[in-house]
Amino acid sequence: MAVVPNVIGMTNTDAHNALSAAGLTGSLVSSVNQTPYHIIVSQSPAAGVTVTDGSNVELVIRDNANGYASDGIIWSS
Repeated sequence: MAVVPNVIGMTNTDAHNALSAAGLTGSLVSSVNQTPYHIIVSQSPAAGVTVTDGSNVELVIRDNANGYASDGIIWSS
């Protein structure tokens, strides 16, 4: 079992690293065109929830009109 970390407010890279360290994966389910860019604004399941190892955490990220975060992290879809 793994506890979902809080990745809200993190950059895409930091969220990826935090989820990986917890034994979880992440997928971007949508983006919102707001600044500051490349910041995670919501997640599901919420931080603190215990899930099965390898579970997926759905993320919403702030990004520009060019699409999902452009810092080199490729998330599953």
